[in-house]
Amino acid sequence: MDMWSFLKILSYAFANIAVLVFAYFLLARFMKFQFDEPPTWSIRILSGVLGGFFAFLLMNFSIVAEGSRTLNLIWVFIVLNAYYFGGTSAFITCLFITFERLLFGDMQVAMVFSIVYLAIGILQLVIGPFLRKKTNFVQLFIVFALTIVPLSTMGLLIAPNISLKVIIEIAIYILLGTFACYYIVTDLTTLGKQMSFFERTSKIDFLTKIENRYMFTAKLEQLFGKELFYLFLLDLNHFKKINDVYGHDIGDLALKLFAEKLYELYPDCCYRLGGDEFAILIPSHSAFNPELASRELKNTIAGIRVELPNKEIIFFSTSIGYMRSDHASSEEKLYRLADKALYADKQT
Repeated sequence: MDMWSFLKILSYAFANIAVLVFAYFLLARFMKFQFDEPPTWSIRILSGVLGGFFAFLLMNFSIVAEGSRTLNLIWVFIVLNAYYFGGTSAFITCLFITFERLLFGDMQVAMVFSIVYLAIGILQLVIGPFLRKKTNFVQLFIVFALTIVPLSTMGLLIAPNISLKVIIEIAIYILLGTFACYYIVTDLTTLGKQMSFFERTSKIDFLTKIENRYMFTAKLEQLFGKELFYLFLLDLNHFKKINDVYGHDIGDLALKLFAEKLYELYPDCCYRLGGDEFAILIPSHSAFNPELASRELKNTIAGIRVELPNKEIIFFSTSIGYMRSDHASSEEKLYRLADKALYADKQT
């Protein structure tokens, strides 16, 4: 084999793997699916359809082996769909490949391979439930064997002029393609989960599990000047004393209970700004009474009880300041006015 032929084969190999990875990237991106979680029925069906569609694309990146367009990675879609999404997905992919073979291939050969593809699809359906207790590697190996062995055998029977050497090359090519795509998808899944974790933790306060100051600032900028709303600022009275006298574990518990009560009353619009300071952004409408809302918040916080190991019970209270958005010319001014009202409430 000359250098040009080798480079051509290498380019087709990379093209095959690129199409495979792109197909699974699309599935993960638009269906918000992580490959290590149980697939829904919609994911199983869509993955089967995508596998069939991209298998057709891969037919255009086949590598010629002894006069036949033999080497491509369309079989990998059957293997990986069976592994990631179960037998249903693999069966649907087999149906699509069967149709494509009948439509674009030699009719006599296509008919035989169509039967094999359908048989493999049914086999993957049957064997799928029995693979769930196996390790990941064993699952992948069994699914691979149940796909490649029947197809390679049928290839030898239909085209006896193709040497065993070529069949072995095909098997190695498919094996390398399968595991290359598997590890790429696995790495992308891990990276995606890490990115999701970092994105989530950048928006959520770790202790109280409500949104943090970053999300508060973003929401405030989004609302100001476009909608009428109230900014409520709250803090936990005597929080430093609670930490000093009872310990930081009790202080942390107080903050978590405080946040839970805020979320119960105003889900998805309360924020921890830092320390014992919290904020709520409440839409203003004719039925809303900020004074009543402030009283309800204080009564709710006053209802929190923490019993210590020595049977002592700790009670909590809060100070609140609020201001409507049309009373300020900017977000910063609105915050200062609400903070000033909070300080005034704390002095009463």
